Amino acid sequence: MIPDLFEQVKAIPFKDVLSFYGIQLDRGQFAPCLFHGDKHPSMKAYDDHGYCFVCHTYVDGPKLVAQLFGLSQLEGAKRLAHDFGLRVDETSIEEIQQRRSLLEQREREKALISQMVDSLTKMYSLLNHMELKYAPCKPQQLHKAKKKYLLAVNYRDLIGSLLDEWQYSRTDEQERRWFSRMCENPEIYTLGKKLKKLEKEGKK
Repeated sequence: MIPDLFEQVKAIPFKDVLSFYGIQLDRGQFAPCLFHGDKHPSMKAYDDHGYCFVCHTYVDGPKLVAQLFGLSQLEGAKRLAHDFGLRVDETSIEEIQQRRSLLEQREREKALISQMVDSLTKMYSLLNHMELKYAPCKPQQLHKAKKKYLLAVNYRDLIGSLLDEWQYSRTDEQERRWFSRMCENPEIYTLGKKLKKLEKEGKK
């Protein structure tokens, strides 16, 4: 079985990669850094990587080639393997692409879920504040309660229970299902509109 693509290309000595692409080292084994406007060589070349002491970028072979030719790191690794005559397992490349695609998708999902949790948390905090601030002084005055108090009473426990559901999600799939339900929940949308309306009224 042919080794993993990145394992192959990272085994190429970093200084050989620099030399192959015409990047010169000075006597101190420093080369110009490609990741910032480097007027003086600031990237120290080591056996398997480079490190820039100005922009603090860690650079291995695939990352260097990707930056040099405007490629993704995967394409940079493929270019490096081709230029150094290494055999590349195309199946392995497809698997790498699939894994990266899944990871990127999951990162996007996590970001959206995080935004939803932040929004619900802010709603819950605001509703809790409104309930305390606008509560009637006496029970018999409940019928005269301000609409901010009534809104808080009607929605605070709902938002709290939705946040509890998210907190007890143990797997990625449970989180996805939770997020899907939140996006389809009309009460969240309605509450958001009402809170925005109250905010506008308060600024007048």
